[in-house]
Amino acid sequence: MSPRKFTSDTSDTDTEVSFSSSILHDPDYWFNDGNIVVLAKDYQPSARLTGFRVYMGVLSRHSRVFKDLLSPPKVGEDEEIVDGCRSIRVANSCFDFKHLLRALYDGIGFHMHACKFAECAAFVRLGYEYDITAVYKAGLETLRTFLDQRENWASDARCKQGERGFMGLVDMISAANLFRTIGTSKLRAIALYLCTDYVGTDFLVSGAERVDGFQEQLAKDDLIRCLEGRTSLISRRLNYMNDTTAWATDPQLKCYNEGWDPDSCLAFPGETNCVHGVNALSGSASENS
Repeated sequence: MSPRKFTSDTSDTDTEVSFSSSILHDPDYWFNDGNIVVLAKDYQPSARLTGFRVYMGVLSRHSRVFKDLLSPPKVGEDEEIVDGCRSIRVANSCFDFKHLLRALYDGIGFHMHACKFAECAAFVRLGYEYDITAVYKAGLETLRTFLDQRENWASDARCKQGERGFMGLVDMISAANLFRTIGTSKLRAIALYLCTDYVGTDFLVSGAERVDGFQEQLAKDDLIRCLEGRTSLISRRLNYMNDTTAWATDPQLKCYNEGWDPDSCLAFPGETNCVHGVNALSGSASENS
């Protein structure tokens, strides 16, 4: 359906007023002298259309995609008017688009030092979509640190939605899908490993909801990879556990006869804390089986 065009006709004016009044004004990015209203909506059923009244020049300067999108309408094309201002609709969520505006107006580096995974993912997603290289690269580099540092991987219930500095369960699924979209195979492989080893089967199969309400679900082929990979991981861990148990229960070992102590383990390079390792592996295998 074509966007509505409003004229001086009374009924059309009433329609414009009614439509404009239904739009939520974003509190941070609604400039009264702005010359374009970007309309976005989150994915929750109760979400309302939100308007960002900003400047066409800022968007066009950073993005060739926006430059084309905001070019003057052709003769006869209808336009949707909000508060007397030209508007466009984007398919992105309010959450994602607002973070893009933060990067463009406040500077991308301003947010990177304390960025949640979902925020960085928004930079990558929209930087890629709108061909904004600086935003895309900065977001991608920060996402890379989340995946490279194991201490950022949190699988407990408090991190189902990622807290600052952590990857939550939905973030792991979101990462796999995002890296699939942008074609980053190495990071995608790490994200799929995280889905395989950390995300429960129910989340893997049914998906998980992002902060903006979007339901992240793995593609069918990625889901199969994860489920098959989980079986392989459990098998390998059980085999390793059996081998380690046989070694740790050798009657000739001091730690077996007298209880564990650091000195006895230091006599066997590469086998430090073997008993603790067996216990950890056993617990991990039980949780994922």
